Formats: sequence, C-alpha cells, structure tokens
Amino acid sequence: MPKILNILHVLFWMTLLTCLIAVTYFTKSKQINIEVSHTAISIDSSGQFVRKQDIIEQLKNKNLWPITKTSDLSKIEFFISKNPYIKTVEVYEEFNKSVQIQIVQKQPKIRIFQSQTNNFYIDQNNQKMPICKHYSKRCLIISDPTDQLFIHKAPLITLNDSIQSKRDNKLFLKLIDLVNYIADDEFLNHQITQILINQDHSIEMSTLAGSQNIKFGTLRDVEQKFNKLKTLYKNGFNKLGWKSYETIDLRFKNQIVCKTK
Repeated sequence: MPKILNILHVLFWMTLLTCLIAVTYFTKSKQINIEVSHTAISIDSSGQFVRKQDIIEQLKNKNLWPITKTSDLSKIEFFISKNPYIKTVEVYEEFNKSVQIQIVQKQPKIRIFQSQTNNFYIDQNNQKMPICKHYSKRCLIISDPTDQLFIHKAPLITLNDSIQSKRDNKLFLKLIDLVNYIADDEFLNHQITQILINQDHSIEMSTLAGSQNIKFGTLRDVEQKFNKLKTLYKNGFNKLGWKSYETIDLRFKNQIVCKTK
C-alpha cells in the first residue's frame, strides 16, 4: 500500500509539472494560434521617451499593426527592440486571447553638450542615447565645447589590425567613474548640477547651492577632493555662509581656496 501511494504521489507531481509547462507555453507563445481579442502595451513609468501611440504608429508604418492571428510576434518584438529608447521588450500571447507588449525604457544618467549643437544622453550602460523631441530627462549635464570626449568601447581596427584612430576614450571612461561617484553620494548627487571639460582636460563643476564654480582640476585624487568639498559645505559654509563665494578651488593638496563675489 505505501508503495502504491508513493507511485500516485509521483504521478500527481508529474501531471502538475506538465500542466504548468503547458500553461507557460501557451501563455507566452510567440506564434499566435487563436483569434486575438485585444493587444495591450505596457511601458514602465521611469520616463516618457516611449509612448504607446508612437509604438502603434511605427508598427502601422511597417504593416505590423493591428496584431492578428497571422502576425509574427517575434518579428514585431525585433522591430520594437530597435527603438533607441527601449532597453527591453517582450511580445507574447496570453491565454485569454490577448497579446501583451511589455516595454522597459532606457535611463540616461548624463547629458553631453558638444560643439555645433551636438548633444545626446549617455544611458546606464554607458552607450549613446539620442535626444527625444517630446521629452527631456533631468540629469547631470556635461559641457564639452571643444569635443574632448571620444566615445567608443574599443579602438577602431582596420583589416590589417592597425589602429585606425589615434584618439582613445580614456577621458570618457574616467569621466564615467566620476559621474558614478557623484551618483552614489547623496550630498554630491544633489549639489553637482554640471561638469565642464576644458581643452586641457581639466574639470570644472557648477553647484546647486549658491551657484558656485568648482575648480576640480584633473581627474586624480577624486575622493580626497570631494571629501574636502563636503567638509567645506558642512563645517565651513554652515558658519561663514556660502552665498558670498563664487569660486571653490580644490586643485591644491590639503587646502581649499575660495574666492568671494
């Protein structure tokens, strides 16, 4: 009798597992096997780069909308994924005869302004992201008027394996480290609003409180310089006041030079 109970127990769990696999398959199938009752588009609320009406219009232009029984969901998913503001997209068929389109948007962490009105975002994966006509995301601004930043992941290689461009992206990578440091610090993330890159690769910053100009210098000793800045704001300016100062110079070791307005 116990042996029969064990067999029944195993059969029960095998049947349950089979049902779950079947439900999952039919719930998120890439090939539609039933008439579509409706299509739902859901977009995360982290920004407004992607709008439902834009997705529908783009699908219409490619004759991919409305979604019907003969639609290829994989093709639709691939097309939507090419949108420069979309991080991930999943298109699948639900068991209730509906098609779900789930979209997660890219998130910019900085906006870079270069010469000749060239400006763009850098997303969380350190990749270029175009400016959106209908929406602007507030984030840290980097001004690069002399185009010192060269943004790419690796040197460009020709067919004979020689380096095609002598420019590199070391400054960009160091700047990303600086931006990440600022973002991870609550005080700095609130205070630093803009970074200026000078032609000699030295850095200046603008602050929210008092609109001071911070002469940061090179991207060396970053932690020490920011520690000096935070000490000045928390201990020095709390007693002396910060509104009367226009320049904070952090370039000198073990000292801060402040210039009044």
